[in-house]
Amino acid sequence: MAVLAERTDTYRSSGFRRRYVLVPLLLMSALAVAALGTDAALAGRALPRLTVAGIEVGTLPASDVRARLDLEIARPWAAARVEVRGPDGLTWTTTN
Repeated sequence: MAVLAERTDTYRSSGFRRRYVLVPLLLMSALAVAALGTDAALAGRALPRLTVAGIEVGTLPASDVRARLDLEIARPWAAARVEVRGPDGLTWTTTN
């Protein structure tokens, strides 16, 4: 009895399986690297486009955020003028 076998290279099962495992693995690795890079770049800083009470503080270090908030929040109160009139006609005005 004679057995004839023909070799063909059109069906490669190992490459087929490898592609379905390798592509998602590479995508997850790329996302992890991007997340770690962003975390390292913004360490100790506020997130981009962050606003606090309408004041833009994005990408500032923590100490600068505090200084900017102190300055911007105090500005309307520092410019305000308060005048108090007593019942006897005396007037008191704030001095800022």
